[in-house]
Amino acid sequence: MRWRAVAKDGADPPPAQVIEQEARQIISVGETYDYEFRPAAKGDLRLEVLRPFNRTWAMAKVQVR
Repeated sequence: MRWRAVAKDGADPPPAQVIEQEARQIISVGETYDYEFRPAAKGDLRLEVLRPFNRTWAMAKVQVR
């Protein structure tokens, strides 16, 4: 999956960071990010939040119709 950054902590990112990239982001306490993406096809997607060493912390299923 690929996405494009549209905001970080409520502010527009620098133009160099507004590019489509791999849908993966490391964050720290208090940070927020907004991304947009366009799914290539209908179906089920999964959003995962991982702790260090790739241990699943949370997961959400998303249906694309």
